[in-house]
Amino acid sequence: MKDSPHPPQAGTYQAGAGLIVAKLPDEVGVPVRRDQFEILCEGGIAEARASRDLCLGILFGTMAGILGVMATADWNTVMAADHRFWFLSSMIFLIVMASGSAVGAIIYFLRCRRIATDSPYSRVRDKLLKLYDGEKFTEDPNE
Repeated sequence: MKDSPHPPQAGTYQAGAGLIVAKLPDEVGVPVRRDQFEILCEGGIAEARASRDLCLGILFGTMAGILGVMATADWNTVMAADHRFWFLSSMIFLIVMASGSAVGAIIYFLRCRRIATDSPYSRVRDKLLKLYDGEKFTEDPNE
C-alpha cells in the first residue's frame, strides 16, 4: 500500500497496482406517476417524429408545386428553345427537393421505429410499463 501513488480515501477500495474503486453514492428512488411517465416517453421519440413530419411536409409541398407547374404550363411556350432551360431547371430543382425530402422522411421513419422498438429507451419504457400494469418481471442480466 505504501507503493501506491494515490493515498487511500474514505469509502474507497484499493485493488492491486494503483486501481482505486470509489464508493458510489446511494441511489434515490423518485416516484413518477403514469401520466408523467408517458410525458417522458414522448420526449424520447419526439425529435425523430418532428423531423419526419418536416420532411413529409416538404415532400407534399414540393409535389403540389410539381403538379401545379405541370398543370399550368403552356407546353408550346415551354418547349420553345429560349424557355426550355428555365422550365427544366425549375422542374429538376423541384424533383431533387422532393426526392431528398422523401429519403429524409424514410430515414426518420426508420429511426422512429428503431427508437420505439429496439433501443435502451424502449427497453426501460417496457419495464416501467410492466410495473405500472402490475406485472412482475425478473431482472435480465443481459439488459
